[in-house]
Amino acid sequence: MPARVDLVTPAEPDQGVPSTTRARLKAAALGVVGALLVPLPAAAAPAPCEQALRYAAQSGTQLMRIADLDLGPAGRDDQPIKDVGVGDAKSALVAQAPVNAAALGRVLDGGPADQKALAQVLQQTAPPSHKKPEQRRHAATEVGPFRLGASELSVQAQWDPRMACGNVAGEATRAEAVLRRAGVLDGGDAALVRVPGKVSGLSTTAMERRGPAARAVAAASMAGGKVQLLGGKVTIKVVKPPSLLATMSAADGGEVRYEPAVIEVSGEGFETARLDTAGDNVELRLDENGEAVPGQGGARKDEAESGKDYNGSAHNDGAFDGGSPAYRLAAQRDPENGKAHNPGNRADKDKNGNGGDGKAGPDDKRVHKGGSEAPGASNDNVRKPGAPASDHDKNGKGLFSSLPGTGALSPASPLPLPTIPGVPPIADPGQGTEAAPATGPGTTVAVSLGDVRQAVSGHAIAAKATAMTIAITKGPDRQAYGDSTPNRTGVVLDLDMGLLEVAAVAPEPAAGPSGVVSGDGGGLPITGPRVDVLALAGVALLIAGAAALIFGMRGRPRP
Repeated sequence: MPARVDLVTPAEPDQGVPSTTRARLKAAALGVVGALLVPLPAAAAPAPCEQALRYAAQSGTQLMRIADLDLGPAGRDDQPIKDVGVGDAKSALVAQAPVNAAALGRVLDGGPADQKALAQVLQQTAPPSHKKPEQRRHAATEVGPFRLGASELSVQAQWDPRMACGNVAGEATRAEAVLRRAGVLDGGDAALVRVPGKVSGLSTTAMERRGPAARAVAAASMAGGKVQLLGGKVTIKVVKPPSLLATMSAADGGEVRYEPAVIEVSGEGFETARLDTAGDNVELRLDENGEAVPGQGGARKDEAESGKDYNGSAHNDGAFDGGSPAYRLAAQRDPENGKAHNPGNRADKDKNGNGGDGKAGPDDKRVHKGGSEAPGASNDNVRKPGAPASDHDKNGKGLFSSLPGTGALSPASPLPLPTIPGVPPIADPGQGTEAAPATGPGTTVAVSLGDVRQAVSGHAIAAKATAMTIAITKGPDRQAYGDSTPNRTGVVLDLDMGLLEVAAVAPEPAAGPSGVVSGDGGGLPITGPRVDVLALAGVALLIAGAAALIFGMRGRPRP
């Protein structure tokens, strides 16, 4: 039997990758290429502006401003000073202007010819945008009625062209004025007003975004610690600084937010009064010796037992009545505020702050240091009626005679900010008013928190607020027989601290053609395929291709 022969065919050499693996590799390559060809979402790179839109903002702050300074009522013949201030910081952004951002500052709003450096404006504008601020420092000095510590100004202007249509958010301007100390008629031992510590004001403007909507923002604020009046007879402690903010958006409209200062007013012989609401006010009265007058403004509210009337005005009955000269001064400067916060109109209390039945009311917080209204209290420090004034205090010498001279100081022109069209004007309640004459002997100190005033016109909003107003009035002194010295009365000082102002403007919304959607491209319509769908498709192809590549490599035969 012939032997069986099995034919064995030798294995063919490996000709390459199997067809299945090649298919997987092709799919992976296709996924990678597809992912690379898909464009990134447009939000990753804000589009440039086709045209500038009507976005604008402006803010400003002034640390201290003398509305009126006159030592005539105190028997002095110094030259009166009006409408001068210190510590200006202002800034603005305007999208539709050659200068898009400007920040300015100066130490003195006014000044004589030999103090031009203090009144010189420091400014920085954009474009071009600046990464670092411009700064200037001044040494301590005295000018006119002001005594100033070392001062510093800082201004910075930045601008991205895409801000002009709201495509990019960021701060555009920042201006700051800092004084290490400040005073009005501050002679060292005697001072009408003294700010012993640092006080600063800040002005900023910016563009912000909330989702697809852009808005212009303006902010102003002031910071400080303590203010001393009449050589320390009265002290004002700033517990919380004030701030003012305005915003305007074409989509959402605008708003104004004002945070009033929180202060505590105190002095020897007075309880501490805490003022924390716009319009709050307090009045303190001192006799011709500079001592607290019991029952005549010596009544103060304290933090724990603050008496407030039904309209929210901080008061102490009998202390800030509507007939007092300082109240009439405040009412003239702000008529609406004067009407709203007049505890003297309350019908349920008598003139001593008692209830209708003659008993003490629950918010009678007066401190009695002597006088007929406090039974058993000593009144050694109070001059007897009809007694002549001594050489020390006649014509207010105890409080005013040792003050330095007022000097000469004239107002300066406003800071040259870029013009913002469309900002509505805000009425000034202080225009066209005169201080009412003081009544009764002694000195009156009135402190009040200013309220915000605002105006709106279309998509433009503006607001102003004075953080704190101080009014010092001098009444007639009792004169000795045969004394021929003129006996004038009236306002010695009318001082504002923390003058804040803001304004913001946005484009008026315009109705586009049917089917056109307003987007991020400066109001231009969005066309073409949806970017998010293309991006998701590319990512899916990339993942599928990578998976195919991995599994294909695992299935490849090994030698």
